Amino acid sequence: YTASEQGVLLFVRKSKTDQAGEGTFVLVARSDEELMCAVRALQRLEGLLRKRGRVSGPIFTPSLKAAVALSKSTVGPRLRKSLEAAQVPSWERYAAHSLRRGGATWAVRQQVPLRLVQAMGRWKSDVVREYLYCNPSELLMASKVQQQG
Repeated sequence: YTASEQGVLLFVRKSKTDQAGEGTFVLVARSDEELMCAVRALQRLEGLLRKRGRVSGPIFTPSLKAAVALSKSTVGPRLRKSLEAAQVPSWERYAAHSLRRGGATWAVRQQVPLRLVQAMGRWKSDVVREYLYCNPSELLMASKVQQQG
C-alpha cells in the first residue's frame, strides 16, 4: 500500500467484484478519530509484521505468522467470533458479506451520494440498490412523507 497524510491507496489482488482477477486500487481516508482510523490500524499492523521480520507479501493474513493472503472463508468465522465476544445480538446471522451490505447502507445514511457508494463498492451496475437495508421505521417515515405530498 501507499500512504499519505490523507489516507492510503491499497492494491487488492483479488475480490468478488473483480471476476477477471486484474486487481484494483482502493482508497481509504484517514480519520480524525484515532480509534476508528483504518489507516492508523493498518500502520500498526504493518509495524507488528515488520517486528516479526516480514517486510513483503500480503498485509491481511490469517495470523501474524502466516505469509499467505486472508481468504474469504476466514473472514466470516472471525467476524462471527468477534461479534459473539462483543455480545452483539444475533451474531451468528452475520457473514463476511454483511460488511459489504452494512457499509453501503451506512454510507447512504450518512448522505454519501449513491454514485460514490457504487464506485467505492466497485459495483458496475445499479445492483448496489439491492444491498441497501431499510428498516421498518424508515419505510414508515417514507410512507408518511409521501402522504403529506
